[in-house]
Amino acid sequence: RMASIEGRLDNLGTDVEGLKAGQGVQRNSENAVAELSALTGRNVVVRFSSGSARVEGEGRSLLNEVAVEMAHAPRDRALITGFADSVGDPALNLSLSERRAKAVRDYLLGLGVAADRLLLNYYGASQSTGSDAGDRRVEIEWLL
Repeated sequence: RMASIEGRLDNLGTDVEGLKAGQGVQRNSENAVAELSALTGRNVVVRFSSGSARVEGEGRSLLNEVAVEMAHAPRDRALITGFADSVGDPALNLSLSERRAKAVRDYLLGLGVAADRLLLNYYGASQSTGSDAGDRRVEIEWLL
């Protein structure tokens, strides 16, 4: 696993040098964001559409990578925290943030992650900055 991380660091260094030189960066990975999440192993953010608790697109790729990383570290656990923007009724936003967190948990459960390794939390819009799309998210924090 350490050799894999070192290889990714080397590739990241090459990418940074290419960006500094004004060159485009070509990646072999199908999902560079998921590759970066595997490198850091923490603070993965899954974004949602307004009013939705459905895991889609990039979110699925990120969660697939989370499941792989959790398989490599069987003692690690994750805190899954749902958020909502402040548009709409506060009670509905609390429910929506709960559904988002549960959707992420359920997706990971479907990939074989054990339920006792996934802790659930949700805030509704209580930590929202307004109607910003960044508030419609679930954060996954690694608990080592």
